[in-house]
Amino acid sequence: MSTKAIYEATGKKILNKYLGSTAAECRCVSVDADTNWDELIANNRWLENERLVVKPDQLIKRRGKLGLIKGNVTIYGAKDFILETLGKEISIGHTTGKLKHFIIEPFLEHSGSDEMYICIYSNRDGEIILFHHEGGIDIGDVDSKALQYVIHIDDSFDVKQMETTLLKHVPTERQVHLSAFITKLFQVYMDLHFTYLEINPLVVTKNAVHVLDLASRLDQTADYLCASKWGKIAFPPPFGRDALPEEAYIAELDAKSGASLKLTVLNPKGRVWTMVAGGGASVIYSDTICDMGFASELANYGEYSGAPSEQQTYEYAKTVLSLIVKEKHPDGKTLIIGGGIANFTNVAATFKGIVKALREYCVQLIEHKVSVFVRRAGPNYQEGLRVMREVGASLGIPIHVFGPETHMTAIVGMALGKRPIAPPEQEELTTANFLLPTSANQSKPNTDEQRKTLSNSISLDRQLSLKSEDSGASANSSNTTTTKVTDDMKKCSLDRPLFSNTTKSIVWGMQTKAVQGMLDFDHVCRRAQPSVVAMIYPFTGDHKQKFYWGHEEILLPCYKNMADCMKRHPDADVLINFASLRSAYDSTIETLRYPQIRTIAIIAEGIPEQLTRRMLRLANKQGVFLIGPATVGGLKAGCFKIGHTGGMLDNILMSKLYRPGSVAYVSRSGGMSNELNNIVCRNSDGVYEGIAIGGDRYPGTTFTDHIYRYESDPEAKIIVLLGEVGGIEEYHICEAIKSKRITKPLIAWCIGTCSSMFTSEVQFGHAGSHADSDHETAIAKNKALREAGAYVPNSFDELGDLIHLVFQDLVRAGQLEPKPDLLPPSVPMDYDWARELGLIRKPASFMTSIVDDRGQELLYAGMPITDVIKEDMGIGGVLSLLWFRKRLPKYATEFLEMTLMVTADHGPAVSGAHNTIVCARAGKDLVSCLASGLLTIGDRFGGALDNAAKQFSEAFDTGLHPADFVNKMRKDGQLIMGIGHRVKSLNNPDMRVVLLKKFAKEHFPATPLLDYALEVEKITVSKKPNLILNVDGCIGVSMVDLLRNCGCFTLEEASEFIENGALNGLFVLGRSMGFIGEYFIICHFLDQKRLRQGLYRHPWDDISFDELGDLIHLVFQDLVRAGQLEPKPDLLPPSVPMDYDWARELGLIRKPASFMTSIVDDRGQELLYAGMPITDVIKEDMGIGGVLSLLWFRKRLPKYATEFLEMTLMVTADHGPAVSGAHNTIVCARAGKDLVSCLASGLLTIGDRFGGALDNAAKQFSEAFDTGLHPADFVNKMRKDGQLIMGIGHRVKSLNNPDMRVVLLKKFAKEHFPATPLLDYALEVEKITVSKKPNLILNVDGCIGVSMVDLLRNCGCFTLEEASEFIENGALNGLFVLGRSMGFIGHFLDQKRLRQGLYRHPWDDISYVLPEAIMGFIGHFLDQKRLRQGLYRHPWDDISYVLPEAM
Repeated sequence: MSTKAIYEATGKKILNKYLGSTAAECRCVSVDADTNWDELIANNRWLENERLVVKPDQLIKRRGKLGLIKGNVTIYGAKDFILETLGKEISIGHTTGKLKHFIIEPFLEHSGSDEMYICIYSNRDGEIILFHHEGGIDIGDVDSKALQYVIHIDDSFDVKQMETTLLKHVPTERQVHLSAFITKLFQVYMDLHFTYLEINPLVVTKNAVHVLDLASRLDQTADYLCASKWGKIAFPPPFGRDALPEEAYIAELDAKSGASLKLTVLNPKGRVWTMVAGGGASVIYSDTICDMGFASELANYGEYSGAPSEQQTYEYAKTVLSLIVKEKHPDGKTLIIGGGIANFTNVAATFKGIVKALREYCVQLIEHKVSVFVRRAGPNYQEGLRVMREVGASLGIPIHVFGPETHMTAIVGMALGKRPIAPPEQEELTTANFLLPTSANQSKPNTDEQRKTLSNSISLDRQLSLKSEDSGASANSSNTTTTKVTDDMKKCSLDRPLFSNTTKSIVWGMQTKAVQGMLDFDHVCRRAQPSVVAMIYPFTGDHKQKFYWGHEEILLPCYKNMADCMKRHPDADVLINFASLRSAYDSTIETLRYPQIRTIAIIAEGIPEQLTRRMLRLANKQGVFLIGPATVGGLKAGCFKIGHTGGMLDNILMSKLYRPGSVAYVSRSGGMSNELNNIVCRNSDGVYEGIAIGGDRYPGTTFTDHIYRYESDPEAKIIVLLGEVGGIEEYHICEAIKSKRITKPLIAWCIGTCSSMFTSEVQFGHAGSHADSDHETAIAKNKALREAGAYVPNSFDELGDLIHLVFQDLVRAGQLEPKPDLLPPSVPMDYDWARELGLIRKPASFMTSIVDDRGQELLYAGMPITDVIKEDMGIGGVLSLLWFRKRLPKYATEFLEMTLMVTADHGPAVSGAHNTIVCARAGKDLVSCLASGLLTIGDRFGGALDNAAKQFSEAFDTGLHPADFVNKMRKDGQLIMGIGHRVKSLNNPDMRVVLLKKFAKEHFPATPLLDYALEVEKITVSKKPNLILNVDGCIGVSMVDLLRNCGCFTLEEASEFIENGALNGLFVLGRSMGFIGEYFIICHFLDQKRLRQGLYRHPWDDISFDELGDLIHLVFQDLVRAGQLEPKPDLLPPSVPMDYDWARELGLIRKPASFMTSIVDDRGQELLYAGMPITDVIKEDMGIGGVLSLLWFRKRLPKYATEFLEMTLMVTADHGPAVSGAHNTIVCARAGKDLVSCLASGLLTIGDRFGGALDNAAKQFSEAFDTGLHPADFVNKMRKDGQLIMGIGHRVKSLNNPDMRVVLLKKFAKEHFPATPLLDYALEVEKITVSKKPNLILNVDGCIGVSMVDLLRNCGCFTLEEASEFIENGALNGLFVLGRSMGFIGHFLDQKRLRQGLYRHPWDDISYVLPEAIMGFIGHFLDQKRLRQGLYRHPWDDISYVLPEAM
């Protein structure tokens, strides 16, 4: 429901805030059972000093007449009144409820002449102000007494006209401030999106205006516009119905979901419960239950719709089932799981959620004797019904299952014992059968025998009036229609059809499934050309999207700018607007600027009513048909359909929508429109046209607009109207029938007949389904339609039979010739859908055995990420899972971490760091700089770990004595890898090696190869003291000892890891930390303390230019020896410059350094990280996070900070082989490239589209937070600017299926950080975005980004400027790059282990749109940019997941 009542106290606080000096302050406090009176009085001292008024604040009307107001009392009198009445049960009409919530305010002494009345309310055309100079409880019929001032939409508020119209009876001395008050009140009403505001009495004295009693409603859909103005608002339940925690839970789910989830408990002790899909269907099921005499037993009203996920449906079903089994009923209970034919909701997916809940409550359901009746249809319904039947059989719960062959509400009669339970239907045809359309899968209409009993119960109030076209034409000339009818005729041209088989449309939004559905419909309708000519999506540049046209692929243009689209497609006259509720208004207003567009369909639900009415006014002014908002659209059989209307292709074929029938219908409900397609098809020759005008209070076009079109269209023989409770539009139809404006047979039924049987107010699924008077009830409307001459069944259950009778009578009278059936062309099923249905299989292109991201939670080698974090496995544990596919012992994972720490950096002089620095100074991004450094790693630099392990292992395994090994290597002319150091020696040992040896000796089960290498060292240092076992060699041989002796691997497995490059991976990963650190230091500075380095150019004088001197010397000597050349005599030589190195040694010269560094120093006795010796780093157990804090942030951060850094690396280590970076790594590995090349290939995919969101998320959220933007204003600003909110959104995770990595990170930050203001801000933004779509959650990139900002700003180590600088220069993205490097290396090793061959992408998975011949690599790059191809993610189903058993 869009318009919702608020507490009186809430309304007065809002008015206090915005009315300013035009009204006296409304002081008030709220009181309930939990109120602490001492605190209340202490915080509001005026309660002790003034006379007071106390009254219930529970949306109760006429409290004064009911004696529920206690006035002119002290605080103690007010307290006594509340304590006496609190919890007291009272009856108001048919409603009984308890008094629970009260308001206390000052008592105002005034005379009766001071009391006035004012009310502002909204209708379709604008706002109406009702004013009467006499107010109070005895005002009487205010509608007949009050003066009215009407302000049409977008018209200005005329103060003079208002005063003249409304204040004519007000004393002159009070008119001035009353006029100012009304003017301001109207402004507040509009600005804050009120829909109703009544003040009675309004006390107007000579000096002030006082608001006494207030009743008001707000447009809840305007929350995203007004959240900052409203503040935190509670919308109370209507009087007589308690807000149960289960209802509150479903309301919370609904608010956080893009789907619609509603639950109202009517009678907790009732025995008839419903779980219905669809807003319209939910009302119809409730109607039918009540019509059959079970209104007192109906326990709940509710609905789920809008394609909820399996998890959301499970939560909803679990909540309903928990209510069912709260208490037993002697006759047992019935659960009706019903619904119409879905348009796009995957029935099987939602049913899986329900089945999960049924399994969970199986024992209780049997114990409470609950029987279940199911009726559903739509996409994948066959699988859903099969699952339901199986669960009933397996659990022993009586479950009766029916599909579209059974009337939607037939199961109600079966469930309630009003009709026999039908025998099981024959097995439904699988969806695949629609590929070969034959008579076998055509719907079989019900026979007359089946209808006989029902048709006898239908009371026809008049005989069929069969008219010729001439009589219809003469009827159209009648001049007795009402003003409303005349206005509608003026508004819309009825001479033209909305759609034809040549209609061309434009789709706003990246709705590829909807567009493909439209094209498939076009194809089976045998259209010559597609109905969609272009798409508009302002968040990307101009590009083309690929779609199927039957068996062929076509490209449709997608434009960023609407003007360009309209200019290039002037023949398009329909725009289908899939914009979100926040942008639908702006995009529609922009569309209305183009006169070529004659029809606009607005799909979004939840557009604020003020914005909707502005769209309507402008559309009416320009003669544009507006379908929606809150609609699925409509269709014209055999010609055109809007978006998802009609459902999937199997339903379109079943309902024969591929060719026109004779019945035209109009309804509010989009879900019920598909059900009407089915009903009409089974009871006539099919649908001619059907429109769902939308469920909002103010649909763009009305029932009348479309029924007039059908009346004027000779091909529409029968008109069907499915109306609803709420509004008065159906009465205009009654007037048109009476005046002969409508002459064709009109079959009508208004749903919502149950509303008058409920003892408390119930808001149905549609915003417009709310009766404000008896006149608007469905029962009154059905009666009026029947009396006007429409055909009205006794219930929805009989609607199809009535259509059949009217249709047959027209056929018998010769007024209608049934349309012949046609055989539609076949359309191939999409691969994804066929796979979903289990109809096809396809071999996977890739295999993986380390990561699975498909399920509820990310798995590392079968271990859930939550367990990895909870068990404190650390970075070493993650490597053990991703690289070695085993959970290694604790000492092993600690050794892995130690190797990363000691190899993290070795100063800026080494080649990798040099390249990184040069690249950074050239202004390149982080990934490019890192790749530049990594590509220097090889046999000469950093590639010795694997080779050292291989050489020493081979010698040891063959039994070579250390001396013989040294001699053999010398004889073969080979260097012993892992032996030798540039500056360290026996007497100046490398402390890193000392630490590693010590750890291995103390913790490893055995170290035979390390011992062997140390024996070799004794021999080599006897030759030269610097031929020591270096850090590469020590790690290499120690890792062999670890792998061979930890008990986790066979000798062959251990050897395979070494052969595949796992040990070099440790160096690569460790050195990445240092390279990234070099990047940061080069890129940024803190004022003058930090380093600003420009583009590097190597000095000429440091380059040897070879001039072939040696060759010249040889030639010269030959000539002298041959006597052909006589050397010239010597002369006094010029001075010779001293070598630079020698001159520097002597202290004779100085030269500025080419590079500067402030993080690593490898020149002295021991390696220093940001000034801290490596031995201290290891001894103090700083871990990987501590190393990062020194190398990246140049500070020793607090323990919680380093732990959080490690956690970010662990949760970002991998996300499966489907993501682009892992995909590139795998393809490169299968091409036989080395580890570094494969890693670089993966890293180079990281950017704005993949993994580059951490920095951008931090920047966006920080900027919004720092400038004081309210979260709702931030979301609106980003939408208006056409920007995505970085860090928001996930492809598969959602609010009800959370990313456990985010859960873990949030929990850690909340528990350990000093403060989390930006994280809290981002979570408020998330509340807004998930209300649009449930998958628009704060993702792992966003969570890390904002949490890191909180950490840097609040850890006490940095100034605000320093913290901002880290973010600006890419420090946060560095975490993703480093973390994901672990996963990429894991995939490299995995492919080597699995021995996967060269990968070649299949031809049939490529769209060839080449203008000429095959292009080169650069051509492919330019082509992808031109085609605007988005981030590539390999499909899950094309990967074989062969993970080990869960740990």
